[in-house]
Amino acid sequence: MPDDPQPNWHEWDLPFNHTPSLIRPLTHGRTNQSYLVEADGQLWVLRINSKNSEVLGIDRQRELIILEQASTAGLAPKLLYCSVEQGLLITEFIDGLHWQVSALNDRDKLSPLTEGLHRIHALEVATSPFDYKQHAENYWQQLIDRDISIPDELSRQRENMLPLFANIPVSNVICHHDPNPRNIIVQSHRLYFLDWEYAAPGWPVLDFAALSSEWNIPVDKLAKSNGIDIEEIKQALDLYVYLCDLWSCLRNPFVHPLPQEEGRGEGEGAV
Repeated sequence: MPDDPQPNWHEWDLPFNHTPSLIRPLTHGRTNQSYLVEADGQLWVLRINSKNSEVLGIDRQRELIILEQASTAGLAPKLLYCSVEQGLLITEFIDGLHWQVSALNDRDKLSPLTEGLHRIHALEVATSPFDYKQHAENYWQQLIDRDISIPDELSRQRENMLPLFANIPVSNVICHHDPNPRNIIVQSHRLYFLDWEYAAPGWPVLDFAALSSEWNIPVDKLAKSNGIDIEEIKQALDLYVYLCDLWSCLRNPFVHPLPQEEGRGEGEGAV
């Protein structure tokens, strides 16, 4: 990803009357490169998609379809421009606050967040569902293909998950799938969800499992207040943790040294 997107702006058909000016890179994202830019008297977030989106299991077309509805419903920042082909997304910059994990000990903050998830689940969007088994097995195969050392605990998690995949309810409910503190921002008591990359029709209980994991909320508290079966949310929590652990292993691997080919010097073949 470029450190500064400005050299490429002339190549993009951006919906501005004047060339944007770069304010600063935004560093909270872990997958894409985003920038705060000013154009036509307003601040925007310009996101340049990761080149390995497909490897990470991200469906950009599905993201766009859901984001359009979420933005219209006021659940996401205003969507100004998106080009799946160019790998670009421009959204309104929300000058707000990210809640700390401890904030959700306050019921006045937890309730709006869970209500936001229910509103996401009520969105009506026709698009392809999220295949949890395929997603997890894609990550697993990448670990094998890249000769990444797989921790024993991750192997045990996989064995426990395989029976669960066959029993995940089929659903048309739109799920965010990543409601972590970095992806929640509040402005004037209004809550916005960011980063809809993994949003898809799926298992809505998984969103509440993510809340439990990311915000340190007891599962029984979430189950009771949202009418969820306690055993179901525990299963969803196991799945969420497994998917996160797979992702983390891919992002921060210990890689076995590849066997050196005959005649290759140490400095040759480096990528």
